[in-house]
Amino acid sequence: MTEKRESFQFIVLAVGVFLFLSTLIYLYLQETNKPFHMKPSVVETFSMELPIFSDLIKTKNQDGYIIKDNHWKKIYMFYREQMSNNGWTITHQYGSTDMAGFITSWRKEGIPVEIHINGFYIEADNHTIVRFSSKNIPTTSAFGVKVMKPKPWLIE
Repeated sequence: MTEKRESFQFIVLAVGVFLFLSTLIYLYLQETNKPFHMKPSVVETFSMELPIFSDLIKTKNQDGYIIKDNHWKKIYMFYREQMSNNGWTITHQYGSTDMAGFITSWRKEGIPVEIHINGFYIEADNHTIVRFSSKNIPTTSAFGVKVMKPKPWLIE
């Protein structure tokens, strides 16, 4: 009689484990198969503060824009002026005639995001590409230590 009881307990336990694991797998698959929602682009998120240089055309890349001919210097100067006028401080910049492009990073007091604006001219295709991206600014390190604000540094 105890043998039957032990095998019955084993079967009940096995069925319980099977149902538990099946439920976990089902819930995992439901979570991973949710429709993919793209995060809003940097330009959409900061539309009031991030104007678009005239004649730039949006590309298939979410935060990419393109314009015919070599306009990277004009675009660079446009964003230096516009971002400064909107209260953004440049934290990093690099522009070079050898490189035919620029890289800039911007921060604004009270906004925990750093915006990156990059532009470069592609001579072979005769067009200038501008890309926008952003990253959250950490306020604490991995060890819980408060992160100090970096000092702006400029390379001219």
